[in-house]
Amino acid sequence: MLPPGPSSHPAVQAFRYLREPFAFLDDCAKRFGDKFTVRVPRRPPLVFINEPDAIKEIFAAPTDVVLTGEANASVGFTFGRHSLILLDGKRHERERRLLMPPFHGERMATYLEQIVHITERAMGPIRPGDTFSIRATMETITLDVILECVFGIGPGPRQERFRDLLRTFIKEGKTTPAYMHVLGMLFRDRAAFREFLATKVAPMTDVLPSVLRFLPTASVARCIRDLDRLLFDDIAVRRAKVTKGGVDVMSMLLAARYEDGRGLGDEELRDEMMTMLIAGHDTTATTLAFAVSKLLESPHVLEQVRDELARVVGARALTPELLRELKYLDATVKEVLRLYDPAPGFARVLAKPLRVGGYDLPAGVMVTTSTYLLHRDPRFWTNPHGFDPSRFLDRRVRPTQYVPFGGGSRTCLGMAFALYETKVVLAHLIHRTRLRAIPGPPLNLAIAGLIYGPSHDVPVILERRAA
Repeated sequence: MLPPGPSSHPAVQAFRYLREPFAFLDDCAKRFGDKFTVRVPRRPPLVFINEPDAIKEIFAAPTDVVLTGEANASVGFTFGRHSLILLDGKRHERERRLLMPPFHGERMATYLEQIVHITERAMGPIRPGDTFSIRATMETITLDVILECVFGIGPGPRQERFRDLLRTFIKEGKTTPAYMHVLGMLFRDRAAFREFLATKVAPMTDVLPSVLRFLPTASVARCIRDLDRLLFDDIAVRRAKVTKGGVDVMSMLLAARYEDGRGLGDEELRDEMMTMLIAGHDTTATTLAFAVSKLLESPHVLEQVRDELARVVGARALTPELLRELKYLDATVKEVLRLYDPAPGFARVLAKPLRVGGYDLPAGVMVTTSTYLLHRDPRFWTNPHGFDPSRFLDRRVRPTQYVPFGGGSRTCLGMAFALYETKVVLAHLIHRTRLRAIPGPPLNLAIAGLIYGPSHDVPVILERRAA
């Protein structure tokens, strides 16, 4: 038995969600409570579970019953079939153990100076009095952090080439025309469609008349092919001269070994690196854009962040030890993620029947949650729509009540890196510059490809820099 839900045609429900996702979710929660079923064409029923005790049941369920990889199958086009996001069962456990060491919290300290340098470099060309895009600037910073700290690719022509291709790929992913999705459905999995574009379509565009080379399909195909070439070339060069002790993530993954002594293959490494590049860059840029915007909208919060930075850091350089003392900054980042989590939620496909939240759900349904609804539920959050970092200062939040990085055995592997990067960039910007937002409509969530993003850009004026 499934929870109740809208009775309208699945196509109508899909249209409402795509057109007004948050109004649709609010309406469902108001009518049906914290458990409801949504139906869309060509997909199994989507059972939304937005209640902590029921979420705990999902997190605790055996991994051969709740399949996360299968639920994420649609992102195979972006990340590739070997991405950790698409794996289930024993293979997921084995791969996660291999990938975990580079993202251990203690390793984050090695990246602090590099992140500060990248932030300062991105802000360098902006002069006092200049107006700049906070979203575009955060995208530049987070992409360079991924390229340098994760890939180990320093400034230069190769980094520029990577940056151009990745920006194109991300842009195409957010604006992909409908017929591309239809074409993708013709393939057994989306990763196969990705390979078809790179190996079959892209070579054809080299000999087609120039007017045809600019069709969207051709542009995506060439971008994927060129990205693959760069990645595989880089992997080959790094394998030839791999040495132990490299501090970037790619060096550590190249040196990592399974229990049987085998390392990651080229395609496996490519897919994991693409996952880190796309997922880690876009989501962190979104969080930072919202963080800066909300701080500029909230002078009392901004002043408390500045006071803490002046008291703890002062004229000294930021260090890992000082960063740990910035409790109010940490609470601010957590509050931004509560209200503006880039991840719409987590999803699991049931391989077997499972009782969740008082309902006996059949195999085949997709169980999901909405971070938008859960993080704004007045049962768990006082003044749920207000921006109030102090709520995180002296309060332990249940891990099933606050899920910006998922939970259970599928907690986001890059959580420590993303939080660390966000706090370092935000601390440096707020402590070393004075920014002012140009008055405009408030920033809200909007669908942006695979994630939630800002509803619009926020132009910001650099008033002055610290001495």
